[in-house]
Amino acid sequence: MMSSFHKPTIVSALLMAAGFGILTLVAERSPAADNYSDRDWNTSFFANCRLPSDLQETDRSPSVETIRIAGDNKLRFVLNPNDMGGCRSDSKRRDGAPYWERAELRQSENLIVGEKYSIDFTANFDEGFTGQRETFFQIHGWSKTCDAAPMMMMQFGWRNMKIKVQKPSANDDSPNARGRQALMIASGPAISKLRGTEHKFRIALDLTDPATVAVAMDGVPIMAQTPVHFPACAEPHLKIGIYRPGKINPATSVVTYDDIVVDRLQDPNSLSN
Repeated sequence: MMSSFHKPTIVSALLMAAGFGILTLVAERSPAADNYSDRDWNTSFFANCRLPSDLQETDRSPSVETIRIAGDNKLRFVLNPNDMGGCRSDSKRRDGAPYWERAELRQSENLIVGEKYSIDFTANFDEGFTGQRETFFQIHGWSKTCDAAPMMMMQFGWRNMKIKVQKPSANDDSPNARGRQALMIASGPAISKLRGTEHKFRIALDLTDPATVAVAMDGVPIMAQTPVHFPACAEPHLKIGIYRPGKINPATSVVTYDDIVVDRLQDPNSLSN
């Protein structure tokens, strides 16, 4: 399907208003906060932290850009070695890394706790993903008022796909407990088998109590429905792009996304296409 990405700015909004004889005001946002959307998506994304290409003074290719393949626009992410992310925590030593590299976008709206979702997207792993803990998809819950951990992370480590989910903490049963991370899929599809081909992912996410999540790729389940924890204060949302520990990943990684569709369902248990 032919589509076009939109990154609205205050200038483009006023030009459109002049052309159509209407006055539409769009709140001015920093370049890193522009929306990324597509006509064949039903959700949008923005950079809640500055991208490496915005932070670096050198003339380099953008961290996120629209490319056109066979008449269809797609969203490509590029993360080079030493591309420290623009989130405040990215410059801090934590979780075994001196800093964190990030070229990532956040979903513009939140998912609704108590609802059930089918989340579809395609991804082409064009280059890289041969290092450690290179995340390409997250279901997160963090907000300014809630220090929630990711509910689910899909990543590559040592050349194989891995899936991690959050589980309840053994020694903290308070409503806003972060929980603990558990590795559910330790040796999934190898990156060497995925390179150069667009792959279709489907996530079955149930945010009722108890919450569960399942994952399929190209119509084949790779993680069965499993319970997932998030604190009561969490604001569930999606994150796409590349996020990885710094200094220990020496290669550039590139991934291209398209066809992101988030549907509310009565029954999320089916992963069939």
